[in-house]
Formats: sequence, structure tokens, C-alpha cells
Amino acid sequence: MSKKLTGNGRWESSRMMLPEHRESLIQLDREREKRRKPDLDEQHQEDMAMLLQESLQDKLEIELVTFGGFGDDVTRGVVEDINTYLRRIRIATAAGVEWVPLDDLVEVNRPY
Repeated sequence: MSKKLTGNGRWESSRMMLPEHRESLIQLDREREKRRKPDLDEQHQEDMAMLLQESLQDKLEIELVTFGGFGDDVTRGVVEDINTYLRRIRIATAAGVEWVPLDDLVEVNRPY
């Protein structure tokens, strides 16, 4: 059997490998595709904190964008509590109450 390189850099004969080795390669590919959390500058953090406080005090609806390794998640609702000790935000959404980790927050927007 001749071996030739496929488009993704693997040998064609790799189709004949053990299932656990195949799973290991799939996991490695997922890790390569995984994104890194962006570094937020101080001004951006202050702007987000201001919008969180406005939502808490004035009961305004906002969108919280949280970082995910493969894509961002958006939660829309009204902030009910900001717990700095536990580093999380309680937000009332249409589906109920959710807890959002402060450390995962990358964006806070007014939904218009």
C-alpha cells in the first residue's frame, strides 16, 4: 500500500488506525481550532462596568457576550446582581435567571 499525504497533512493510510488513536487525533484538531480569549483594555472594561451598573440600577436590558473556546455566547436580559466576590453576574432573561461568570465577559451592549 502506498502512502500519500492528504490535504490535512495526514497519511492516507491513517484510515486504518485504532479508534482510540483516531479519537486522539480528532481531539488534537479541536484544540488547534480553539480560540484564545482576547485581552480587554482598561477603557473597554470600564465601559462594560458602566453598562452593567446602569442595567442593575435602572433595570435596562443589555446583552452580555461571553467568551467560549469555539464561539461566543450571548445572554440578553436585566442584571439583578453583580457578585464581585464570586466573580459572577445574575441576569434575568426571558428563560429565567442565569449566572454569567465575570471572567468570561468580553462585551456588554445595549440591544437596539
